[in-house]
Amino acid sequence: MDIINTKDFVTTSKTDLEIADEDYLQLRQPFESILDSAAQLSGAGVYIFDHSKHKFLYVSPNISQWYGVDADVVMEKGYDLYVEHVPQDDLAMLKKINIIGFEKFESLPEEERRRYSISYNFRFNVNGKLRMINHRSTPLVIKDNQLWLALCYVSMSISKEPGNVILRNTIEKTYSEYNFVTHRWKTKKPSSLTEKDKELIYLIAQGMTNEGIAEKMHKSPETIKSYRRDLLGKLGMHNFINVLYYHISYGMFQEYE
Repeated sequence: MDIINTKDFVTTSKTDLEIADEDYLQLRQPFESILDSAAQLSGAGVYIFDHSKHKFLYVSPNISQWYGVDADVVMEKGYDLYVEHVPQDDLAMLKKINIIGFEKFESLPEEERRRYSISYNFRFNVNGKLRMINHRSTPLVIKDNQLWLALCYVSMSISKEPGNVILRNTIEKTYSEYNFVTHRWKTKKPSSLTEKDKELIYLIAQGMTNEGIAEKMHKSPETIKSYRRDLLGKLGMHNFINVLYYHISYGMFQEYE
């Protein structure tokens, strides 16, 4: 296997933008204030990646809980941090995601590019232990039809395996999932949730028991148990921890027809 290093990521991040210093000065202060608050509210680590200069432009202070190092270290090291802490297999995967992500972005109509976000999972070595990270990214600033700044979120992943590369259209509520075997994207649609499904998830999120949910929904506890089994089957998930995690993290459920 080829050794992955920092330049592998830089060379696939294509751009010929020329950004003036004053452009950065106009952006940085308001972004930092807003994103500090966003990181505090969401609990996720937040950063802005500059595809023009190939470095982090902003890193939220709480990034340390995910990467095990302070924000200033993340800022200083940039992609070197990944090369130092991510297993080679996962680095090769991240390189591939970087390539296919840009290819997909550039294939989209210019007016639609802001609508998309990409997410995936990878392992990160924190103090000798591999931690599964979920990484999400979306265009923040597009200049001259090219991606200049990307907004990225880092949080816990409930997945057991790296990968699960999902490109999401936030307007049309559709998804494309990348298959590393066929090397193709496949567009899918989320399963439709009924009002009953949504009410059940809301009550479970409140920590209610089957008996309490049964009283609220005017059903028997046995009927609620059946509803729960049916809903997990519809969503293709094994438990409601996964269901609630995806609902909170993505605002919808990542299940595909």
